[in-house]
Amino acid sequence: MCISPWNGGVFPLGDIVGGIHRTADGNITGAEALKGTYLVRSVKEFNSKTGDEMDLRLNDWSSQFEEVVQSEKWTEFNTITVFTEYGFEAEIQSAIDGDTVLLLIGYGLIFVYVILNLGPYNRLEHKVWLSILGIVSTVLAMGVSFGICSAFGLEYGPLHSVLPFLLLGIGVDDMFVLVHTWQGLPDADGRLPIPQRLGNCLKVAGVAVAVTSVTDFAAFMVGTVTILPALKSFCVFASIGVFFDFVFQVTFFAACMALDAQRMEKRRDACLFCLPLSESWQPPKLKGRWLSRYFKNVHAKALEKTQVKVLVVFLTLVMTGVALWATRVIDTSFQYRWFLPQGSYVRDYNSLSDKYFSQSAVPFTVYLGEVDYSNANVQQQLLQAVSSVRANPYVSKDVPIDTWIEGLVSWSNGTSSTSGDDFYELLNAYLEGEGARFSLSLRFSNTTNATLLASSFTAYFVSLSHSRHEVLAMDSVRASVESQTFPGGLKASVYTRPFLGWITNKVLKRFDQTVCPGSVCSSLAVTLVSVVGENGMYRIAFCELY
Repeated sequence: MCISPWNGGVFPLGDIVGGIHRTADGNITGAEALKGTYLVRSVKEFNSKTGDEMDLRLNDWSSQFEEVVQSEKWTEFNTITVFTEYGFEAEIQSAIDGDTVLLLIGYGLIFVYVILNLGPYNRLEHKVWLSILGIVSTVLAMGVSFGICSAFGLEYGPLHSVLPFLLLGIGVDDMFVLVHTWQGLPDADGRLPIPQRLGNCLKVAGVAVAVTSVTDFAAFMVGTVTILPALKSFCVFASIGVFFDFVFQVTFFAACMALDAQRMEKRRDACLFCLPLSESWQPPKLKGRWLSRYFKNVHAKALEKTQVKVLVVFLTLVMTGVALWATRVIDTSFQYRWFLPQGSYVRDYNSLSDKYFSQSAVPFTVYLGEVDYSNANVQQQLLQAVSSVRANPYVSKDVPIDTWIEGLVSWSNGTSSTSGDDFYELLNAYLEGEGARFSLSLRFSNTTNATLLASSFTAYFVSLSHSRHEVLAMDSVRASVESQTFPGGLKASVYTRPFLGWITNKVLKRFDQTVCPGSVCSSLAVTLVSVVGENGMYRIAFCELY
């Protein structure tokens, strides 16, 4: 334990020194890391450009502070990293902006893939423009989703950056189903008018696209019941995007298919559709695409063999067993660093912090709002709350809990009472002397006769090695803190920054136990309602459940 030379408070040495080297008898001989913390005052003001409250001066100071630390040549240290709240938010925003380039590259690759696989490679049957319009329909669905959700004020966060890729995958899949169904129509349908051919195509492919779209829509809508605002917003964005992707596929893209069929009937070039082809030109006769030939001539025949059937069943059972085992040992541990790119200085700071300070005790602070602190019953309740926290099994006994109320009682013991009219006179005398270390633990009103508005004290968790233990420790300490009900129904509260991740882990665990099964049930329900035929219905339901 260490005594702060600043305020006289007690804190673990592991909070500021990492990689400590000790002799056999426990004496410290050296260390590998040192952590320094600067406390700055923040005054947030409304920013009309962003619509948020922020401290622009603090942001500027943080930016210049990071620049000085990173540009200075520190010959005394092998490595030096820096972390600020402003830098953390800036790095996440930079990562999101960087995804824009990846999004464009991803769309370009998908575009090339669609062009290469949507139609035969000849001047008449190639579908380059239809591929472009199919991707446009997905972009339209994405725009509608973002527009509607933004109009209703839904949050947009780092998680939403995967939505374009998600909707693009769903849209391209629907597009392939529609086009391949059109190409697989019987030869007799080829002599029918285009509107009738389109109707026959949608009669088959439209139902398949509708069932898959409703299944996806229902699964994402079930996800909106989560209490995590970011995850709820993501599910709403995705649900609306899936719905309008289906709408544009069966309207806009279906109409584009009809126009492409008209082009082919008029024998116009696939790329330069204003250029007619000569009557003597004929498309080459192909036996079918290589992927179709593989599944027909190789894959299907292999599955008919007894040895392959046994192997498939065996591998299925093995994978099922591994999956069931993995669900029991999976560690739901959300980390904000996952949103930071490799090479980020903030990520480097977190890596070094984990390496040298991961075993240090996590502090938490208990806050109590405005009550009559001069009342003897209130003081007794506060002392009981401290005792309850101290007795909690998840609270470290290695770091003493130093509180202002216990210090005041001990300091005044035998001289005068800490309650009644003399409370504030006694408290001020205590804070000017021995209790000066608690100056930041108390908040007074800005009046002539200042009254105590809020108070706090700090304690430390024991070492927690698993996210499950972190959630249990958080809930246990909160129960201990809230065991006392103060006048007016007021309860004390507890907070520490790691709670942001611990609460997320708790919600994600509940999400896995409730929302995920709900999504599976909704998908099964859609299948059972939509698929005609008992055998097909059960087979598809089994595959979805698996």
